Amino acid sequence: MESNESTVRESTTADNKVVAPTELTISAEMPGNAESNIGLELQTENLIETYQVMADWIRFADAKAGVVLTVGGAFGGLLIPTMRTFLAAQPSDATDYWWPWLVLGLSSACLLLLVIAFFFAFLCLTPFRIKGKHPAAQTCPHFHSVGIAGKYRIDQLNEFIQGYQQAQRAGFQRELLAALLIDSHISVTKYKNVSRSIRCVAFASLFGLAYLVAAQF
Repeated sequence: MESNESTVRESTTADNKVVAPTELTISAEMPGNAESNIGLELQTENLIETYQVMADWIRFADAKAGVVLTVGGAFGGLLIPTMRTFLAAQPSDATDYWWPWLVLGLSSACLLLLVIAFFFAFLCLTPFRIKGKHPAAQTCPHFHSVGIAGKYRIDQLNEFIQGYQQAQRAGFQRELLAALLIDSHISVTKYKNVSRSIRCVAFASLFGLAYLVAAQF
C-alpha cells in the first residue's frame, strides 16, 4: 500500500509539474494579447472614420470651388456684354462725363474681384504638392493611393501584399496617422483658398449689382 501511495504521489507531482506551468502560461498570455489586439483594432477603425471625414472636407472644398467658378463665369458673361451696350449708348456731347466713368469703375471692380475669385478657386483645385511631390508619397506606402502608386508598380501585387503584412497593424496605424496629418493641412489650405474666393464673389456681386443699376440711367 505504501508503495502504491508513493507511486500515486509521484505521478501526481509529476503531473502537476508538467500541466500547471502550461495552464498558467495560457491564462497569463492569451487574455492580454486579445485585449491589446482589440484595442488596436478599435483605434484603427476610429482613425479610418476620422480620415474619411477629412477626405469629405477636401471634396466639399473642391465642390465649393467648382460652384464659385460656375457662378463667377456666368456673372462675368452677363456683365461684359452690358458694358459694350452701355458705352455705345453714351452720347458724344454729354455734359456729365463723370457718370460713365463711375459706371465703368463699378464694372471694372466687379471684373477684378471675379478674376481674384477665380485665382483662389483654381488654387483650391490645384493638387497639393511640396517641392513637386505629394507628401504621402514617402510616408504612406501601404495606405494612401499616392504612396502605394509611388512605391509599387501595377504588376507588383505580391510585393505590395508582402509589404503590408510585414508592416502589420501597428505599421498600418502609423501610416494612417501620417495621412491624417497630411490631409488636415490639405483641407485647411483648400478651405482658406475657397473662403477667399467666396468672399471675392460676394463683393463682386455687390459691385455688379451697383453697376447694373447705375447703367440704367
